[in-house]
Amino acid sequence: MSAMPNSQVPRKDIDDRTELARRFVEGLVDGTAMDDRPTFDHTALQGLRVVEVAEGRIVCEMPVSERVQNRYGTLHGGAAATLVDTISTAALLTRSPHSGVSVHLAVTYLAPMPGGEEVVVDARVTRVGRQLASLEAQLRRKATGQLVATGTHTKFLQVADPTMAKMRAGMGLNNEEADSLRVVTSEAASMRGLRLSPEREAKMETNSLVASGMQRQSML
Repeated sequence: MSAMPNSQVPRKDIDDRTELARRFVEGLVDGTAMDDRPTFDHTALQGLRVVEVAEGRIVCEMPVSERVQNRYGTLHGGAAATLVDTISTAALLTRSPHSGVSVHLAVTYLAPMPGGEEVVVDARVTRVGRQLASLEAQLRRKATGQLVATGTHTKFLQVADPTMAKMRAGMGLNNEEADSLRVVTSEAASMRGLRLSPEREAKMETNSLVASGMQRQSML
C-alpha cells in the first residue's frame, strides 16, 4: 500500500477502490469471482446485497434463509463468521490493493439472529499497516437494530490474490492463467514460513507476477 496519507489519495483512486470492493462482494455472491468454480462464499452468501460502500467501510444486508440457519432456526455461527470474514475483507479493499490472507478471526455472539429476518453487516477498517490490516464488523437485526454479533479480523497483506488480479485487470482469466496466479499465492505463503524479509518476499512475488504478465502479453 502506498505511504500516501488517506487525505491525499486522489478521489478517482478512492472511487475505483470502492467499486472494486463492491464487485468483489457481488462476484462472490453470484459465483463469478473465480471463473466457473463455485466457492463456499457463494453458498453462504446467497441473497446478500451491498447497500453502502465508502472509504474504509462497507454495509451489506442478507436474508437469514434456511441455507444459513442452525437447528434452532437462527443464523448459524459459522455463517456469521463467514460474514465477518468476507465483508471485512471487502472493506479492506477500499483502503488497500491487496485482500491478503487471514491470520486471526474472532467472533463474539451476543444474541440469536432469527431466521426469516435480514441481518445487516457493517464492516470497517481500523488500521492498515505495511504488512497487517486490522478490521472489525458488526451484525445487527435489520428489523430492530439489535446487535447480535461482533467480529475482529487481522489480515496479512503481502500475498497476491488471484481474484483481485482478475478484477483489477477487468478481464476474464482462463484456468491456466488463474492457476499461475494461485501458484504465486502459495509461494508467498511458503516464503512466510521460511521467514524471508518482507522486501525480498515482495520482490520475488513481483517478479513472478511480471513474468506472468509478460507471458499473457505474448499470447495476445
